[in-house]
Amino acid sequence: MQHRYIGDESRVKKSGAKPTSEEEVENALYRRGDGTIYQPGESIKRAMVSVSSDFRVEGRGKKTYKQSIAGSINIEPEIRLEPQEYVVDARRVVIPATRGAQVRYRPKFESWKLSFEIELLDEDLDPEVVKAILVSAGHKVGIGDNRLNGFGRFEVTSWKIR
Repeated sequence: MQHRYIGDESRVKKSGAKPTSEEEVENALYRRGDGTIYQPGESIKRAMVSVSSDFRVEGRGKKTYKQSIAGSINIEPEIRLEPQEYVVDARRVVIPATRGAQVRYRPKFESWKLSFEIELLDEDLDPEVVKAILVSAGHKVGIGDNRLNGFGRFEVTSWKIR
């Protein structure tokens, strides 16, 4: 599922008009100027940084790969999402500040896949460790919205070193 943060653009007008479900879904999508739906590479990097603290650097005591992953990898900023089709997911959500409930409409992608490259900026960073961290990020953290309910989990199906 996606749910792009749009800041001040999403404020309800003073007239009290709420966006339609179609408008809410469209506002939640990450779209390029040409209309292509994408997933921000930053979401993959954040997932990797999150789990990298589970991986200890050999011979360095309690030191983990968290700082190395945060500062030593680049992932392209806009990764085309395949397929481009989605279904509308309507789900009750609770707003923590008010404890009020409302229905939230978000795009949900079935059987999605991403193809991207990870650039290693530190030649001492072992690509196999990076792969293990990416695999763990897919199983434990995921990307996108509503991850606590199991959405956004992924598996690495191909890994090539250039």
